[in-house]
Amino acid sequence: MFSDKKILLADDHSVVRRGVALILKESFANININYAADFDSVISILKEESIDLLVLDINLPGGNTSAMIAKVRKVNTSIKILMFSAFDEEQFALRYIQAGADGYLNKLIVEDKLIEAVKVILDGGKYLSDKIKDKISESTLSNKPLNPLDSLSDREM
Repeated sequence: MFSDKKILLADDHSVVRRGVALILKESFANININYAADFDSVISILKEESIDLLVLDINLPGGNTSAMIAKVRKVNTSIKILMFSAFDEEQFALRYIQAGADGYLNKLIVEDKLIEAVKVILDGGKYLSDKIKDKISESTLSNKPLNPLDSLSDREM
C-alpha cells in the first residue's frame, strides 16, 4: 500500500525501535526504516536522507520539548511526524499537535492503533485517539480549557 516509504524511528530504547520496526515491516510492503537513539542523530539523518515519516519519542536525549518539531521541520518541511511516548496523551498530545506534529500515540497502545496512525498520517491526515477527540469535543461544547497544564511553557512542564 505505502511502498517505498522511508520511516525514521527515534527512540533511545533499542527494544522499542526494533519492536515498532517489526510491526511496521509486517504491515507495510517495501518500507525502509532508519533508527536514531538521540535528537542529534535525527537531525543528521534528516540532512542526509529524504524521510517520509518520523516516529519521535518525546523524551529523547538531546531534545525533549515540542521545539523538536520546529527543528525537524527546518531540515525537512514536508516530513510527517508521529509523536510516540509513554507520557499521558491527555497532558501532552495537544501541545505537540499544536506545535506541528501530525499525530500522537501513547506507547501502551495495541499494535492495530500504531498501524492505523501510520496509515492516516502517510495518507496526509492527522491522527488523534478517540480519547483526545472526545476531550476536544467536550472542551469546545463546554467552553472550558482542555488541560490546565496547557498554559505552562515547555520549561515549566
